[in-house]
Amino acid sequence: MKYLLNTAILPLTPPGPYLVRARQISLEEARTLLQGGFLSAVGHKATAELLTSVLGVPVPENRIAVSLREGDMAIAFLLSKRLPEGMVIHSPEELNQIGYTFWLYEVLPPSP
Repeated sequence: MKYLLNTAILPLTPPGPYLVRARQISLEEARTLLQGGFLSAVGHKATAELLTSVLGVPVPENRIAVSLREGDMAIAFLLSKRLPEGMVIHSPEELNQIGYTFWLYEVLPPSP
């Protein structure tokens, strides 16, 4: 399964163990990876709307708990800094001013 998250917290399914390969990816690579379908776990409407605009694919607001397993991948959207309490970003321009990155996490079988 492929997930879109707005956190870097990896909700791995117990008991494990797992090997997680992580790397920062470009906006273009995130767009390409999401073209084949994904499950959104973006729980805030404003974030989902901004990601829809930035990524060019519909990102539904979907406040769900994710439990990653071997073979899953997660694309995580991360702001470059923590927002002040109560602040909501309303435009891609504001988002660009704050800065953001995308990370790809792949859950692999553990090394022998």
